[in-house]
Amino acid sequence: MGTKKICIIGGESTYKTTLSKNLSNYFNYPWIEEYAISYFKNRDFDKNPFCESDFIKVAIGQLDLEKKSIDENKNSSLIICDTCPLVTLLWSDKLIGYYSNELLKIVRESKYDLYLFLDYKTKWVDDELRLIPEEKEREIFQSKLIEKCKDLEIKYHLLDGSYVDRERRAIKIIQDFTETILK
Repeated sequence: MGTKKICIIGGESTYKTTLSKNLSNYFNYPWIEEYAISYFKNRDFDKNPFCESDFIKVAIGQLDLEKKSIDENKNSSLIICDTCPLVTLLWSDKLIGYYSNELLKIVRESKYDLYLFLDYKTKWVDDELRLIPEEKEREIFQSKLIEKCKDLEIKYHLLDGSYVDRERRAIKIIQDFTETILK
């Protein structure tokens, strides 16, 4: 059957990391962290601004983390990913004004079995790598992500409401998904 991949997508500060960790703990499946956090941590963006190669490296790094987890957890039927190259592509477009054909190719070749899309309508929490505090900009980012999902024919479950509501719905969706794949 092979390991199935569940991916949490959405803009920043939408509960992706917390939800993906909680789901990983709840179901006892490996959790794949967001590679971009370690890649960009402690970077001086004034001296070293974002560039095209950053986003390609982040997308490849994300997929490498997933592959490593699958290789190390051969008995696990699922992994839960905090993000994916698709979201990296949107960040490239937002931060440098475009995304490369190479990055788009990586996105098209990366496959996930279930996408949980977290709505932007949450309280924005500042941290060193969050860049879009304005609600209108967060809405635009989400609209572009929805549009890219349509372009790439990616089906997803949109989770909105409170953090508790999102988690409750995600658990039910994953339970239904696992029952379907185990039949």
